[in-house]
Amino acid sequence: MKKGIISITILSFLSFVGCGYTTESINPNDYNKYEKENGQPSGIYVMSNDSVKYYFVAQQYNIDNDTLFGKGVQVINNSEIPFEGNIPINRIRSIIVKEPDRSYIVIGFVTIVVPITILLYWAITWNNN
Repeated sequence: MKKGIISITILSFLSFVGCGYTTESINPNDYNKYEKENGQPSGIYVMSNDSVKYYFVAQQYNIDNDTLFGKGVQVINNSEIPFEGNIPINRIRSIIVKEPDRSYIVIGFVTIVVPITILLYWAITWNNN
């Protein structure tokens, strides 16, 4: 029974941790300011002027002067096509930043991790009493 409780608890926690991202749309010319204040986000979506969408994860792109250089995917008709190249800033309509929601993480910690820890402690010490 202990293994069952522990397994269900761990699976519930892992599914909870996978959620909780916020997005923020940023003007391409303001991206460098955003990155200086907040650091590099965990991922960005780039929408070009011709409505082509790109996705880049952290450490797989950088913006130098007036060009975004990166390795990611190009999203066309809900299909992802590998992309490696550059996009001039003046061809970018918007940059959408994807970040973990910190308040969601704190609430999750208090409501999930603490009770799980207490439950696991109780399950492990249950036979010893």
